[in-house]
Amino acid sequence: METDKEYLKAVGARILSEANDLKRTVAAVAEEMSVDLDVVKQIVSGEVSKEEVFGFIDRFETLYPVDGGDLRLINDDCSNGVVYFSRQVSEGTSRVFNRLDREGERTPFYEYRDTAMSKISPIKPEWIKQLRVVLDADPYNPNVIYNNGHFMHQLTFFVGPVNFYYEVNGEKKCVEMSTGDSCYITPYAPHTFTNRSPDEEAYIVAVTFGGNVRRSQKELYVLGEQRVGKYALDLANRRGARSQLVQQYMENENYTVEMAPSTVPDLEKVLKGEVDVDNTVLASLAGWLNVSVSDLMLPDDCDQDDVVICKKDEVAAYRYPNQDTRNYSIYPGARIRRLPDLKSFEVVVESSKVDMEQLFSSALHSYIYNYSDHEVEMIWEHERETHSVVLSSWDSAYVQPFVKYGFSSKEKKGNIFIVRVGGSVNLCTQKELSSFIETGRAAKESKCWFD
Repeated sequence: METDKEYLKAVGARILSEANDLKRTVAAVAEEMSVDLDVVKQIVSGEVSKEEVFGFIDRFETLYPVDGGDLRLINDDCSNGVVYFSRQVSEGTSRVFNRLDREGERTPFYEYRDTAMSKISPIKPEWIKQLRVVLDADPYNPNVIYNNGHFMHQLTFFVGPVNFYYEVNGEKKCVEMSTGDSCYITPYAPHTFTNRSPDEEAYIVAVTFGGNVRRSQKELYVLGEQRVGKYALDLANRRGARSQLVQQYMENENYTVEMAPSTVPDLEKVLKGEVDVDNTVLASLAGWLNVSVSDLMLPDDCDQDDVVICKKDEVAAYRYPNQDTRNYSIYPGARIRRLPDLKSFEVVVESSKVDMEQLFSSALHSYIYNYSDHEVEMIWEHERETHSVVLSSWDSAYVQPFVKYGFSSKEKKGNIFIVRVGGSVNLCTQKELSSFIETGRAAKESKCWFD
């Protein structure tokens, strides 16, 4: 868990970085804000109280064109890289929501509970029990009440006899899901869930998360609906999408069709969406527009469904760390190519001792949920120290990127559900960061832009 002192030093470094970006020295900031220079130096060094820092930020964003929210950094709420959330704590967050039934009455539909979350993580996972029993698989059953879809992506894990309903292009569908099954739901796709058995418990773990659009939401809000719509490519029309993309890069360069070199033939037809573009022309276009070929390539997943279903009994398990060592059996969950940083697994724990040489590790944010009836010990490494916690049934955990972890079970039984999701540091960020001369200063500024 981050201390206040560490946090204030990090905020001070962030203020220094913003001053550098505005081409102000600490002295210049002090003069323009009419604040004593020694006070500003103390703020930048993290030597004042949180109240004083936040008061300074309020004045800073009033004077300069900056978003004060970007200066109020996330406080690390993880204890040694992990957030542990017990079933008992989860039960304390229980809330029941009613929806209309066939009689027009509002009756219990879902019970929601929070599970492990962190301020640093894009993951918002919920335990959701299906309270309404529907005995058929009719997606138009009047007892089946759909939501309006939501902004977040959703990876859903199923436990028990759950009916999953969704709507795509005005058509409603129902899929009977069982323990170990999973699905992915595209933002704003209407969907819902019910229990199809009056004698069995049924619930889902709904792991919702924001992607690049979520991280851009503040800017999208300012631009407004009309301009935001100009960014969206019609991927169902590949020629049209390509035309839009090329036109966008031409406008960015102040280029017209007449300026195109001879190496870019039929540009007018490309912009009208009348012809396909082969790799040779694509390379010529990229060279002329001063972008990478990959910048002009369209995603190859245009034909993927808005909802992806993964049945456990239809996927093959693999052993980890290898076929001969039976520490874990892993069943891959729902995947979708347009979200390469979304991974989901069911991990069956088959060892009574954690192999510290074969721990799991990922550059992604990890969410962990024990849905079995068996206790599972989780061991992880953080800053050269080893930590552990016992995950009882329905306990959950969040693990920061690059923290190594593993599981064991005395009974050599245990079923763990894992979802990994990319955060703000995605592939685009990674590529840009890799070109920096001093990568460490991107995390914590240590120098004024000139002495």
